[in-house]
Amino acid sequence: MSNIRVQNLTKRFGDLTAVSGVDLEIKAGEVLCLLGPSGCGKTTTLRMIAGLEQVSDGDVYIADEKMNGKTPSQRDVAMVFQFYALYPTLTVAENMAFPLRAEKKSEAEINSRVQEVARALALTEVMERLPDQLGEGEKQRVAVARAVVRDPNCFLFDEPLSRLDVTLRQTMRGEIKEILNGLSKATVIVTHDQLEALTMADRIAVMRDGYIEQVATPHDIFTRPANLFVAGFIGTPSMNLLEATLTKFQDGKASIDLDSQKILIDVDKAVEGIDAGSQVTLGIRPRAFQVVDAAGEDTISATVDLIEPMGAETLLHMMDGETEMRVVVGREMKVHTGETLHLQCKPSQALIFDGNGQLVLT
Repeated sequence: MSNIRVQNLTKRFGDLTAVSGVDLEIKAGEVLCLLGPSGCGKTTTLRMIAGLEQVSDGDVYIADEKMNGKTPSQRDVAMVFQFYALYPTLTVAENMAFPLRAEKKSEAEINSRVQEVARALALTEVMERLPDQLGEGEKQRVAVARAVVRDPNCFLFDEPLSRLDVTLRQTMRGEIKEILNGLSKATVIVTHDQLEALTMADRIAVMRDGYIEQVATPHDIFTRPANLFVAGFIGTPSMNLLEATLTKFQDGKASIDLDSQKILIDVDKAVEGIDAGSQVTLGIRPRAFQVVDAAGEDTISATVDLIEPMGAETLLHMMDGETEMRVVVGREMKVHTGETLHLQCKPSQALIFDGNGQLVLT
């Protein structure tokens, strides 16, 4: 089985612990994205899996075989780096064939495999070009092709799309995902781009300061973030996280005191276990609000402070006293700076985080 498993993976650089006690398992055919801000330990984790960094503690298994102490070549992994690392004096075809020649494959097998992958990644028209004759998107496709052309135990991608512009990123996300869907290999993709992770991954592992904060499907990461860090990190625009006091819970609804307002809101029944008077955080996505005509016990009233058109939608920055909120509405809605709007949260869209910043969920 072409799977990856790491147990208690730890990396120390002197007094600095870059990765601490990471446990992950990526099954054959699964794509897992390591997502997090710069310096969180995601690339170091990837490099330990690849054998490019020595493990301080813990174990790495690839295809159910322990890899501690083995060289990168002995691990039989294919890696795509942030910088394409193409051989400048070799043509596209020669770059793609290079790993197969290193494995002493027959010329017939090499040609067949290279042509097959070139067709899949739309490279057939540039096979005789040198890397400096290619566009950025073509270079990235060649780097991916050189990895895919082999039959490795697994694939490792380190920020593969970070050097591309927005349009090329969208194209390459789809192309890489399509290629990986046809392979039965465990794949790990390191990225700081949440859209990349949400669109390409079967599961996402969110990292912070060397620790794994949450591992879940893209849908669960977005709709049920485990804690305040994940809630604030995932989603564009980011989730509104409003400091509040829980006054009571009854009939599936929580009565909550915000900065200057009281609101009755539908929340998970697990909130019933929180003591009245507890400090909590109310989390609501900007797209989870709907604007209603009048204030009510289930609405938040706020004043439009800034308007940002986003094409099909409009992002409103709103103020309730000292509390800032972000609300996304359709572009057809006409709003003006200084206008007061009454915001109602859509059913089952509000989240409650306890005093320790953990999601309260059944």
